[in-house]
Amino acid sequence: MSEVVISYNSDDYEVVAEIYSALDKLGVDVWMDKGDNGIPGGRNWKGIVRRKIIQSRVFVAIVGMNKTKESQYYEFKEAIIKSEKSNETDFKIVPVSLDGNDIDKFPPEWKDISVTEIITGKDKVSQESLDKLIHATTGRHSKTIILQTHDHERFVTQIENRDTPVRVYRLPIQSDVAKPLQLSWETFGIGIEALSDQIQEKLKGRIIDSFIGINDAGHAIATFLNFNYCKESRIERKEVGYIKFRGIDEGGRILENQVSFPENLRDNPLIILVDFELKTGNGLEATLEIVREAYSNPCVYLAAFGSQVNNLVSFGSHVDDLNSIEIEDGKLDDLTSYNKLNKLSLNGLLTACIMSEPGIQPPLGLR
Repeated sequence: MSEVVISYNSDDYEVVAEIYSALDKLGVDVWMDKGDNGIPGGRNWKGIVRRKIIQSRVFVAIVGMNKTKESQYYEFKEAIIKSEKSNETDFKIVPVSLDGNDIDKFPPEWKDISVTEIITGKDKVSQESLDKLIHATTGRHSKTIILQTHDHERFVTQIENRDTPVRVYRLPIQSDVAKPLQLSWETFGIGIEALSDQIQEKLKGRIIDSFIGINDAGHAIATFLNFNYCKESRIERKEVGYIKFRGIDEGGRILENQVSFPENLRDNPLIILVDFELKTGNGLEATLEIVREAYSNPCVYLAAFGSQVNNLVSFGSHVDDLNSIEIEDGKLDDLTSYNKLNKLSLNGLLTACIMSEPGIQPPLGLR
């Protein structure tokens, strides 16, 4: 069942595909007749469209400069039938006009429904128009998604002098220094993919014995990383461990920890310790002590989704150092955790994003 159904003229496909993509990235279950989601040849397209509209909560009707086709009029009729049988909270119609085209193309039954006007340029939807449409459709805004994932905001560099380029992303600076940046699902997924790529490139040919997550967010990321590593390595999925704690006292000691580690690992196991964010590094020493007490001389890499740097604005020239993984080289002085990391004898550091204070907040409020 799709939450949103988009009706459009195929001549406006390029613009409509951008709208579809924006809604999809927000996690909206959206359907339009296109590509893999399109109606296969030889099928009763009217029956499929009718069922999609009946099962939807929002019907987005998009008209442009081209003549409205018979298939769209049929979709409009089915949306009208559903709206007559539904109340406003169960089903909503969102008429959309591209570049101010004639709203008379819409059925007279919609004359009391406000029309969302989309401004395009060179077949691209303006950000303001896109946000307006997303708000009309879902009641949400696209600003956070666009800010976090736009190429010039997130992309720092690719390190080309390797078999596989390493991606590091710069997260936006928060205007409210007391409020962590709330990550979108898309940004969360992009970061996990970046970590996974780094693991595959950095540790190619080596056997990883276990992924151990720190707290709920680290545990969730470790689960994704473990799945992808085992899939790429064509081996059975490994058990994922975790260590969870309520907080850190002033001496860096963990408060009320809960531990679940895989048993019967080989001597000198290779372990990826996964944390959501690396700030000052407080608590990391105590965490490593617990891991090193559990296993015989483990080789430990830290995979942090986000690593805090002292000056995010000027950061960039040392991205290669951040990914050099050899902490003993002493080239990580831009990190706020630099002094702590130098004392911990980690075998390496992987990170997906660099960030500023006060840090980041994962989806669903995981910590």
